Amino acid sequence: MNRIYQGRACRAELIDEKGNPLPAPEHFDGLNALWQHHELFQDAVNYYLVCLLALARPGNPLWPIREKLDAHDENGNPDELMVWRPFRRRGVLRPGLRDSVAKYLTPGNPHPTPEDCFAAALEGNECALSRTTNLN
Repeated sequence: MNRIYQGRACRAELIDEKGNPLPAPEHFDGLNALWQHHELFQDAVNYYLVCLLALARPGNPLWPIREKLDAHDENGNPDELMVWRPFRRRGVLRPGLRDSVAKYLTPGNPHPTPEDCFAAALEGNECALSRTTNLN
């Protein structure tokens, strides 16, 4: 899965209901607020992805993605497509999908498995418990 970002934010400002700029309150950090919004949006996208993957069953096109989330090779090293835990891409350590969704799906467990999160996403959803209604 690839993410595509277009544009670059270089400032943030407060506006009124007509779109006119307002003076910023003392200690207002617009870029920090913008970054918090971005993080929350990314968490929401990741939450949605985990919920879709929770519905997938063998034979569904999403199943191979689900299986690779936390995959390891025969030596126990993370698979190159593993994105569940922190991983490296282009030399940069990046937070994993787990870090994005665990706080919402398993708040008492900071290190859940993908299966823990799939179960939490489907908990209480009687329709999702039926194999005929899941993505298969």
